[in-house]
Amino acid sequence: MNTTGLTVAILALGLAGCDARTENAAENDTNVQNTAENEMNVENTAEGALESIKNAAEDAGNVIENTAEDVSNEVENRAE
Repeated sequence: MNTTGLTVAILALGLAGCDARTENAAENDTNVQNTAENEMNVENTAEGALESIKNAAEDAGNVIENTAEDVSNEVENRAE
C-alpha cells in the first residue's frame, strides 16, 4: 500500500513537471512569435521610411525642375 501511494505521488510530481515544461515551451513559442512580429514591424517601418525618402527626393527633383522652368520662362519674357 505504501509503495502504491509513493508511486502515485511520484507520478503526480512527474506530471506537474511536465505541465511546467509544457507551459514554458508555450511561453517560449509565444516569445519567438512576438520577436518575429517585432522584426516584421521593424522591416515594414524601414520600408516605409525608404519610401518616404524616395518620395521626398522625387518632390525635390520636381521643385528643381519647376524652378528651372520658371527661370527659363522669366528669361524668355524679359528678352521679348
